[in-house]
Amino acid sequence: MSKHEALSPATDVWYLNHNTLSTITVPFGSHLEAEMARMAMDIEDPRHHPAIQKEFRVHGSILAVRWTAEDPGPLPDSVNSFFQRLFLVIRNIQHSRPQFPLRLGRGAGP
Repeated sequence: MSKHEALSPATDVWYLNHNTLSTITVPFGSHLEAEMARMAMDIEDPRHHPAIQKEFRVHGSILAVRWTAEDPGPLPDSVNSFFQRLFLVIRNIQHSRPQFPLRLGRGAGP
């Protein structure tokens, strides 16, 4: 399965090592937003440790990220970096959404 194929929550279980579950899932407002986040996050981070592998998948409006590593030592830095970048991506997605009036429909006035 390629790293961009859909995640099947019922069958995909990922582990950092034999004892630790290593999947983080992030819900988005739509499939398009989840794909935008995947494309923005699936870029090589200059602080990336070569012994850590990250895999991004989208299922519906959910972005799933999996880490695998031989040595769990550098994982906290990788996860922290991921969340820092995710914060920026989410903020950019929120700012790019069209702004609609709160009341829509017949008779809705200014």
